[in-house]
Amino acid sequence: MGRPDEARAEYEKVAAEDFTAMPRDGRWLYCMVYLSEVCAALGDAERAPVLYRLLTPYAGHNIVLGCR
Repeated sequence: MGRPDEARAEYEKVAAEDFTAMPRDGRWLYCMVYLSEVCAALGDAERAPVLYRLLTPYAGHNIVLGCR
């Protein structure tokens, strides 16, 4: 959306303490996938390995998002 400073500010809040603030509910995996895209867009090489580790158990799986 062309607002990297705002994106980084929100991302930093969620990324604190290795993303532990994200509730482990039915949306957790979707959120982690989106956060990995934000991480890449912001060039956050420090937290990329954290997200990789969190997503590794889901390697080989697909995530499908849809609308009703």
